[in-house]
Amino acid sequence: VTNGVKLVQECENVVEIGPNALMCSIDGPKDIHNDIRGSKKSFQTLSEGLKAIRDEKKKQGQKKPYVIILST
Repeated sequence: VTNGVKLVQECENVVEIGPNALMCSIDGPKDIHNDIRGSKKSFQTLSEGLKAIRDEKKKQGQKKPYVIILST
């Protein structure tokens, strides 16, 4: 389970290690998520991280990790 802060930097390692699932916490739409997380870029950082994971899976020819979004 992750908030996605380090996904861009660690995407290669995450995909290479090959966990079955990557669970990401999202607290609502952009403004609400950012307010709850206390950062104006939290939602954007998570979005960029998920894109990096997607691109890295493609690059490595992997289907995992499956991305699961956790929301309240």
